[in-house]
Amino acid sequence: MQSSWIFFFTVTVFMNAEIKAVFDIGSGAVKMQIARIDEETQKIESLFCLAIPCIFSGNEIGEENLYHLEKILEQLKEEANRYQPNDFLGFATERLRKAKNGEESLAILSKRTGIKIGMIDSYEEGVLGFLTAVNENGLDPKNVVVWDIGSGSFQITCQSNDGYIVYQSPYGKGPALSLIESHEEIFLRDSLKVIPDSIRIKILANGGVVVGIGAHPKGFA
Repeated sequence: MQSSWIFFFTVTVFMNAEIKAVFDIGSGAVKMQIARIDEETQKIESLFCLAIPCIFSGNEIGEENLYHLEKILEQLKEEANRYQPNDFLGFATERLRKAKNGEESLAILSKRTGIKIGMIDSYEEGVLGFLTAVNENGLDPKNVVVWDIGSGSFQITCQSNDGYIVYQSPYGKGPALSLIESHEEIFLRDSLKVIPDSIRIKILANGGVVVGIGAHPKGFA
């Protein structure tokens, strides 16, 4: 079953033939995509993309970090205004999920920037990554497995009869590379051994092909 945020995002995007500006507040960067949605075909046409690095440490978002995020969002929003979007939507992932004051920080950012920002969990992140990869590459969702590698976590997702199957792991680009550099990559490889059989079967059916998005997946091969 789709979560409330994915449902909100999907309905908001597809019920209007409008231009949307969407902001992704991740663990390593803030990304923005401007897209035009065709009301009849529900096709999403990407108009502009931009990402600005943004890395935080610690388990809380302080005022300095909030100010930094606010300025990045304002800069991206200024770029977005060239396309005259009808709406500004945002979502936050692993970094804000782990922060003690994540929800509070998003409420402050929403108020300061005028962008409707919500928190999504790892499952939702996997589904959105899957839908993005399918749409951007014109793929058949029934035959695709998508590996979305972020800075703080990764998700491997495929479609099932009643929705989506998402395998979630805390080993994003940063944690995974740290394990590899310290010769403890066995923990990363062990995490991949517990991927659900339904995903493994679909990967084998596709000849072992997985669509990778996000951080370069070479280091995880």
